[in-house]
Amino acid sequence: MAPALDEAINELDEADRTAILLRFFEQNDFRSVGVALGSNEDAARMRVNRALEKLESYLKQHGITTTAASLGLVLSANAVQAAPVGLALTIATAAALTGTTLATTATVTATKAIAMTALQKTIVTATIAVLAGVGIYEARHASQLRDEIQTVKRLTMPLETQLQQLTTERDQATNQLSDLLAENTRLKSDARTRELLKLRGEIGVLRQRVVDLSLQSQTASMATTQNALTNSTAPILREAWGFAGYQTPAAAVQTLIWAKSTGDFQTFLNSIVPEEKDAVINGYRASQSLEQASSKLQAETKQVQGLQVLREIPIDDATVIVQTLFQVHSTSGEPLQETLQMVFKKENEECKYYNEYVPKH
Repeated sequence: MAPALDEAINELDEADRTAILLRFFEQNDFRSVGVALGSNEDAARMRVNRALEKLESYLKQHGITTTAASLGLVLSANAVQAAPVGLALTIATAAALTGTTLATTATVTATKAIAMTALQKTIVTATIAVLAGVGIYEARHASQLRDEIQTVKRLTMPLETQLQQLTTERDQATNQLSDLLAENTRLKSDARTRELLKLRGEIGVLRQRVVDLSLQSQTASMATTQNALTNSTAPILREAWGFAGYQTPAAAVQTLIWAKSTGDFQTFLNSIVPEEKDAVINGYRASQSLEQASSKLQAETKQVQGLQVLREIPIDDATVIVQTLFQVHSTSGEPLQETLQMVFKKENEECKYYNEYVPKH
């Protein structure tokens, strides 16, 4: 840590570096530091604290984690063992600015530097010879200070350990709380999803029940098949098929069958409700071309020779079941009849094909 700390001290501005050197390397009190800097005791204390914070920030940027308080203890404990490069010059400059108050102190501090040139060591040796008594006193005083600082360190170390442990426990508790909140949100979402699916299933069952009941009611109200045919339209032969629009279910049936018989795939799609178009496209085209899909449509109605709408059974305001009779010529040449129940929905005043109705039992 020593090289980085020396470098950090050298990075301070002149006033902050002087304050650090006078306070910790010279062991001056804040009043003396304030006098040297041309201020008072409180201003000196604030400047030293800010300088320690700057050192803390510099060391953290270089991968060394510490605090301003810890740096103060380290500097006080090791100041008499080593001094950063340029210490003598810095203190000498401060002494020149404040008169002769710090002259003797700067000379004594120079004896603590260990990284000196040969010429500096020669000068220090001569100075030590003159100030041997003062040097011995300073060394003894510094030793006492080191002992006291070590005692303080031993007392404060458990507190730092407890603080780290409490910080770790706090972070763990915070993470657990975040996990619990996320799990609670997920469970609420799952519960809502299950409830929604359940309601949709019940709605589907009820709708199917309504359709079944409507068919049963219509069937029960008809005395005979002849009564059912009374309301039907006349048969439409294949030669008369054409685009009839979508204004009524009967017209929509004819348009749908005509589009299939001519292979008009686009008109066929336009005859279907939007929500079923993707399924129809996937069913007819898949990997096939448009021409192949058109041929497939024509093949489905190749044997159909005529159609007749027998009756319309309303399910609700927008849905109706159209019973359609198809006249089909079989491969044997014999005429056959096939009845389909086709579901149409009315959207924007137009009837569009939805699906074939298959009653559930």
